[in-house]
Amino acid sequence: MSNYNEQFLKQNPLAVLGVLRDLKSQQVPLRISWSGGQFISKVLAVSPNELVMDFGSQEYENQAVQRASQISIIAETQGAKVEFTLPQLKKGEYQQLPAFISSLPPSLWFVQRREYFRIGAPLHPPYRCTAKMPDNSTLCFRLFDLSLGGMGGLLETAKPEGLVEGIRFAQVELNMEQWGVYHVDAQLISISERKVIDSKNETITTPRLSFRFLNVGPAVERNLQRIIFSLEREAREKVEQSARLTSPELHYIQRLLKLPDIARSLRRRMIVRNMFNKFIRAEIVDLIDGFLPVGRERSQQCSRSVSVRYYQCILHHLWILNPCQRPGLQNAQVCGPHGDIAFGVFQLAGRRLSAPSHATINIAA
Repeated sequence: MSNYNEQFLKQNPLAVLGVLRDLKSQQVPLRISWSGGQFISKVLAVSPNELVMDFGSQEYENQAVQRASQISIIAETQGAKVEFTLPQLKKGEYQQLPAFISSLPPSLWFVQRREYFRIGAPLHPPYRCTAKMPDNSTLCFRLFDLSLGGMGGLLETAKPEGLVEGIRFAQVELNMEQWGVYHVDAQLISISERKVIDSKNETITTPRLSFRFLNVGPAVERNLQRIIFSLEREAREKVEQSARLTSPELHYIQRLLKLPDIARSLRRRMIVRNMFNKFIRAEIVDLIDGFLPVGRERSQQCSRSVSVRYYQCILHHLWILNPCQRPGLQNAQVCGPHGDIAFGVFQLAGRRLSAPSHATINIAA
């Protein structure tokens, strides 16, 4: 609980009482936890002198929590998360039924949801931000998300030693590429970690910074609102475009993924995958001989080739520089603006197929 910023801490007795009364009126479930276990309860009554909570469903949990100390209580409402700690819970009665009775907590955390809508920044082109540290060194990070109230950033290097929560930065530079360059004052609210799993099933951990804007002028606020609206519209258009797959296309993809031997690999890596927020559709044509046994006569007459079509303008202007050799597609060379992605697809297929030496790969934009 101490990881929250102090702006979310309520210490006034009237403020604490008001939050607890809201929990009672909304019948919000409480998670009561201690070192030995946890259970779900709710607030039955609140007064300036005491807090009454319901018993749990298991008797041994009700007995265990009475012997515990430093009991943590967490509640999730529609607008905020509430956390507080009680030193002890005592058994009592409420309306002739057993209940837990305790004094009111001296303080509680009331972590409100974001006041402003936040939009994720595009991955390409990345928006870069720079700020001056107190020791005059430069802090560089990539913009992760943006709102009128603040922004999130990802460090591409290790966290500097002097970077701590609460530090204030003057005139942080936001390079928004086609939208221009803006300068805002910001305060570092929290430092956390963003974990993602790459294609090799390895966890990549990146330091994540959360900033709150300070003293944003009306002109900058209008520009930020315009940028956020435009980014939201672009993201919505990309989702609509990627959803425009007709029924025959979906049926064809389903049939492709059901082919034996390669099916499990394709499901893991997904030959149809969401890349750069758009769909890449790969069609494997006339390669049934690679999956199912056929007669030699038909096999000789069949012109084996792989035709891979990349839609939505993702992988375009790609060409194979040399024909495929045994053991298949691993030796294919690809060039173009997104050649590394195409080569990964061919490498995957090459590990699963044994194509003849005269097989070729044709890529059509």
